[in-house]
Amino acid sequence: FFLMIRRPPRSTQSRSSAASDVYKRQDEKIALLISMAAPFTGSTKALRSALGGNPDFIHGSYFGLHIEGQRPMVETHSVLVDLLPSFSFHLYESEPWARELVRRAEYEKKYDPGSEEGKSFWSNYTNSEENNHLKWFPSPTEKCFEGFGRSSSCMLLINDMIKTPSAMINTQMFSNEVRDMNALLRIYSLGKMDVLDHYMKERNESRVPWLENPGVPVAIAYYSHHNTATQLIYDRDPKSVTDGGAFTSPDREVVSGGDRVVPNSGPLFAASKWAYEFDQKLPGAKPVKVLEVCSHHNEGSLYDQQDGRKTIQYNSYMGVPCSCRPAPGQHSDGEFCLHATMVRDGGFLQFLGKVVDSNDKNPTFTNAGFAGMTNEQLNDLVWRLSLIHISEPTRLLSISYAVFCLKKKKQSKK
Repeated sequence: FFLMIRRPPRSTQSRSSAASDVYKRQDEKIALLISMAAPFTGSTKALRSALGGNPDFIHGSYFGLHIEGQRPMVETHSVLVDLLPSFSFHLYESEPWARELVRRAEYEKKYDPGSEEGKSFWSNYTNSEENNHLKWFPSPTEKCFEGFGRSSSCMLLINDMIKTPSAMINTQMFSNEVRDMNALLRIYSLGKMDVLDHYMKERNESRVPWLENPGVPVAIAYYSHHNTATQLIYDRDPKSVTDGGAFTSPDREVVSGGDRVVPNSGPLFAASKWAYEFDQKLPGAKPVKVLEVCSHHNEGSLYDQQDGRKTIQYNSYMGVPCSCRPAPGQHSDGEFCLHATMVRDGGFLQFLGKVVDSNDKNPTFTNAGFAGMTNEQLNDLVWRLSLIHISEPTRLLSISYAVFCLKKKKQSKK
């Protein structure tokens, strides 16, 4: 069963004793949560808009065709703050799974899997103790892509967000830690900081950056084959331009793999944390499926078979077909495989259809709400998942982030 869930309004995000029952009951009711292109650790897209405006709005958006019309957006729309690069990396930098994720990313840059040295290194690495917590992700010696401009190898393609500050202005570095992000916005933001303060305070005091385990099996779908900014570099004060009523853009960017909005570090960081917690058998932790859309590695069914039943039992990586993938023998830069297009990609939607068809064709609703949960309990689950918002007023297109919940089928009694 598909259910698109909105993040509850900020005024209703309180915790309650009734909502705490979700931890005990949700796994009995929800078979799987599928997130699509979710910005788990934020995106520099929001930072770009806050510092220099978004010139894309000149193409017919009714929110304002000039930068003056965007100032109140920066001041009042909480989504800009929700999407700012979060300090999740700093919270977990000493955790073994986080260290391994960063180390693997650095090795990818150092050892080309196509070279003899790289083949030898990756052959040894795959079976080494350094690869304890990422065994579910394929080795760079395996092929995931064909026909795209990116490497055909199976790679994380992420940057170390501890060593990669979110912004640099006139050689001054601003990390994604709370203090630096506050200073960056206070000095250079289009909006008035007294308004932004409220949202920053609420965001930083929430549990969103902690990426709390959702307590149900999760499939995280993402695109990976576009250069996506992880650091914005300005050679001048952006306010020297925006105060004159003009847009300004970074002079340079540090990039990683992603979908041009959300870098790979977001979905893979969350997936690595939750997969590790499942491997360590932490209370409530469930397996994670990482779905790299357009990859052809390990394509197949999302479900693990057990006793003839389709269930999610293991952490694993799998490729998912996409309609924007080049035909055999052709090449493409994936220009149509973008952040906003996943929700309407024919190949991916067909894959989702098979997932749902394999689970339950006849969902039911009751007075208790979806899957036997009250609205308050369901809201609490979504709030903890931190999949941000559904409708974003800074979007040029009416595209939504989404969470799909698959209801578990009742087992018939013999």
